[in-house]
Amino acid sequence: MLAHDVVRVGTEVRIPEDEDVLAFAVKEQRILITHDQDFGTLVFERKRRVGEGVVLFRYESADPEEVAKRLGRIIRSGVFVFQGRFTTVDEHKVRQREV
Repeated sequence: MLAHDVVRVGTEVRIPEDEDVLAFAVKEQRILITHDQDFGTLVFERKRRVGEGVVLFRYESADPEEVAKRLGRIIRSGVFVFQGRFTTVDEHKVRQREV
């Protein structure tokens, strides 16, 4: 929809473990976009690399298109750099932490 190359884990690629999903994103030089808070544990407690970055949506949108639209607004804002950062998005704000 926004002309980005997207790979959906679970439908296009089958990778059962979160640690392997993160490793796949790093190897493929992709930003990992997720609702799964376990990735914060992998990054901050287990010190796993984030490569191009991790974006954690901390709210559940029933509509994947709404998530895509919100992410598009964040990207187009030009304010955020994702590489090497863990980005958290909730209903009201976007926070980033360099890792």
